[in-house]
Amino acid sequence: MGSEVTELTPSKRATIDSFISKMMGRHKIPGLSISIVDKDRILLKKGYGVRNIEQHLPATPDTLYGVGSVTKSFTALSVMILVGRGKLRLDDKITEYLPELKVDSFNEQVSISDLITHSSGMPALNIAEIHLLRGIGFDSTFIPAETYEDFLQLYLDAKNERAGKPGKRFLYSNEGYTLIGKIIEKIDNTKYEEFVTKNILLPLKMRRSTFYSKIAVSDQNHCQCYFQKDKSKPIPVEYPDHELVYAPGGLISSVVELSNYLRMWLNKGIFEGHRIISTELVHQSLSGGIERDRGKEGSVSFYNTGWAVNQNFFGRTLISHSGSTDVSSSNLSFLPEEGIGVAIGSNTGETPTSDIAEYVLTFLIGRDPAKELNSYLTSELTADLEGNYSDYRNYTKVTVTARGAGYLELKFDSDEMSAIFPLFIENKKLYTILNGKKIEVPYFQTEDKRLALLFERHRFVKTA
Repeated sequence: MGSEVTELTPSKRATIDSFISKMMGRHKIPGLSISIVDKDRILLKKGYGVRNIEQHLPATPDTLYGVGSVTKSFTALSVMILVGRGKLRLDDKITEYLPELKVDSFNEQVSISDLITHSSGMPALNIAEIHLLRGIGFDSTFIPAETYEDFLQLYLDAKNERAGKPGKRFLYSNEGYTLIGKIIEKIDNTKYEEFVTKNILLPLKMRRSTFYSKIAVSDQNHCQCYFQKDKSKPIPVEYPDHELVYAPGGLISSVVELSNYLRMWLNKGIFEGHRIISTELVHQSLSGGIERDRGKEGSVSFYNTGWAVNQNFFGRTLISHSGSTDVSSSNLSFLPEEGIGVAIGSNTGETPTSDIAEYVLTFLIGRDPAKELNSYLTSELTADLEGNYSDYRNYTKVTVTARGAGYLELKFDSDEMSAIFPLFIENKKLYTILNGKKIEVPYFQTEDKRLALLFERHRFVKTA
């Protein structure tokens, strides 16, 4: 690892500060905290904005956030700890530990590995989402999902939803991780959250981290969670808290304490002389897995034990996971070859934590994100394209609205036509679908420096 990575000069810190400030303003993020680590120490820790708008309390590196699906790597690590102790094998069938699933013979084909790599064949059933929204008062489905018995009924009733045999296809499933949590409880004869606390959190000195919202809110430096959609005004809400969501996404932590977790992975299972997991199992956790997608240049990304594995991040392996509880968000990312990592927490579910982490890591390894990082370029173009447009003499008006980085909608606002068309970005070019065909939508700057689009027969110029 070169000195250019480990030495965060004032100039580099200023670049990171400027980028984060811009992203917070663009996405209306109340508060955000970040830490940057190497194998031995925290290189940078900082809070931005406010952890509580109403009380004007600043976000700090020690602010507690709900980390959402970042929890999955803790759950998978718990499984690997049990593997190391000889208590289970990854190819064990889940019905060995959860006989209540045997009523459906298909489950007897599903292994523990299939669950932790999201390849059981079962698609998302939205049970975790129900609990998250119900916990903050925004669920109106009234689907019974309160108890494990309710969960089992929903899971078993969904047998016709399966999209293939186990181990063949990546389909992200929070429900699979709920089942993993139950397996951990059966094997260790303790609650899932108690196992994680005893075997991971306490050895890593993550003493303020918890799964219980009541404990988190009693901490003086916890975030106020905010619910917002499409950059709307943040609505203060409570931490969502339900035991069925603990294993897929229930951890509450700070970026300082998550830094210890990152350092453990960067040191191949060891933190300050204490071994959490063997080097062999670290390697098994961070390589291979189920294929997620394949890039145009032939690069392949995988999902393994609670981690996304990108094998070609500027010639390096990027290990990462993002999380959202709808009212808070997070990201953990690290480059094992470089020995550096980033932890991010925020108090709204709309924060693009993955984009921020990738920008910081790209910058730290000496590359130029503004020229070379596709996610950054796409995000910038998406922001530029959003707005109101009109054609000659304002006869036809359209609105372009972002629906995610690289995805937008173009909506006609005229009396003669009310229609919505998709827009999407590929390699800095803009496209739509017309009459079933992929059509480029050229964009350019006018002489007076306004953005213009050529859409079908129209020349639309941005007005606001």
